[in-house]
Order: sequence, then structure tokens, then C-alpha cells
Amino acid sequence: MSKESPPELSAETERAVKCYGALLRATLSIRRDLSRQLGKFDLTAAQFGMMELLYRRGALTQRELAGELKVSDAEITHLVEALYRKDLAARKKRARDRRYNLINLTSFGKWFMGHAEPSAVRIMARRLEALAAEEQEELIRLCGEIERERGEMTEEKEIDIERDYE
Repeated sequence: MSKESPPELSAETERAVKCYGALLRATLSIRRDLSRQLGKFDLTAAQFGMMELLYRRGALTQRELAGELKVSDAEITHLVEALYRKDLAARKKRARDRRYNLINLTSFGKWFMGHAEPSAVRIMARRLEALAAEEQEELIRLCGEIERERGEMTEEKEIDIERDYE
């Protein structure tokens, strides 16, 4: 069985791959620390992220939550179900359009966030202390650029993975 060597990458592509790897490792490292703490409460980082969004913004539809958290409808349904079972979130039909569920934190969910969020924020802040304030602002700006680029991608720019494996 011969081992294929990876294709040569252009300097631009190589840099993009290294950049992606660095972003991913940093994010996973912070998420691992956060998950370790949240695991004590039987919560995942994704569940906490959804709770934090609801805590700060108030009730949102499942579609709005999925859009804000950049997850699929199926993933948001799973997150809502998990928090619903733990009595941390509640669903109700939207008054104007009953096709949509409005999701909000329960009283217990709000109480929990009032106590848990400061600890979670301290974990994030402690990990990001490695960067000066100006570097943190630049990181926020750069991540925003990456996110905006994704929003502007057209079909011509998208990668056809199936074609690449033919």
C-alpha cells in the first residue's frame, strides 16, 4: 500500500491553513477550559453559549438562535431540547406567528446564568490575558472580517469538495 504525499500548497494556501489551525487550536483550548467548568453542571459550551445569548438578548426564535450561533436548525433543536429538559429554557409559540417557537430562559435559567456567567467570563478573560488590549481589539476586528467574508461568499467562490475528490 503506497502512501500518497499531500499536494503542494501555494504560500497563500499554506498560510491560510496555518492560520485556520492556530484559530482552531486557540478556540478549542479555551473551550476545553470552559467545558471543564461547565461539565460540573452537566452543561456543554454550546448550551452555555445559547444560554448566554438568551441571557443578554432575551427571547429569540429558534431560527434567530441558529443564525446567531452559526449552527444548523437540527443543532439548535438539540440544544433547545437539552436546556428544556434541564428546566433552563422554555419554548412558547410566537404570538404573531405560531409557526415559530420563542425560546427564553426560565427563572431557574436566569438565576443560573447570574451565578455561572461571571465564572465563565473570568475563564475567557484569563485565557485572553496573553494578548494586550490592542491585540484583543485587533483579533475581534480580524474575526469580524473573516465572518463578513463568509457572508459575502458566492457560489463561484465556494469549494466543491466532491469535484476535488474525483
